[in-house]
Amino acid sequence: MQHWEDVLYLTDPEKWSPNGMYQATRILASNLDAKKAERFCRLVLLPRIRDVIKKNKRLHFALYQALKKAIFEPAAFNKGILFPLCKSGTCNLREAVIVGSVTQKFTIPALHSILSCWSLQKWSIAARQASFGKEYALPYHVIEGLIAHYTRFMEDSRILPAIWHQSLLAFVQR
Repeated sequence: MQHWEDVLYLTDPEKWSPNGMYQATRILASNLDAKKAERFCRLVLLPRIRDVIKKNKRLHFALYQALKKAIFEPAAFNKGILFPLCKSGTCNLREAVIVGSVTQKFTIPALHSILSCWSLQKWSIAARQASFGKEYALPYHVIEGLIAHYTRFMEDSRILPAIWHQSLLAFVQR
């Protein structure tokens, strides 16, 4: 369908139940091409996920399942969920942990994982840790960038959270 977005918005996705969002993600992620799936993730799924986490301090199981379905199209997941979340500047630790847990639990092609890791080096500790958990070989420029990132904290007097130390440990172990 050429105007699929118009038809989608006629159904008012803001009022969908979490189970309805899961079913829509399941259908659209498997039937749309990567660019259209990315638009669905960025414009419909991500705002809903962020709203639910902000309101309830946790993610509904069906919405977590929707994230799991969305990751089966890794390019759409990265461009529609991961990158906008990190670039927003308002990504909190809970959001990062939830989205990072999805990326850690499921197989992502190495190239997509490496691109995620590189783009996330300035943002989410939890998402970065999830990328390290994949145990892929990282290109030298990614390693150099991450080393520079971690060495900036040598003179920092703040008490860093445990997840920061876990992320550093995961990087060093890989």
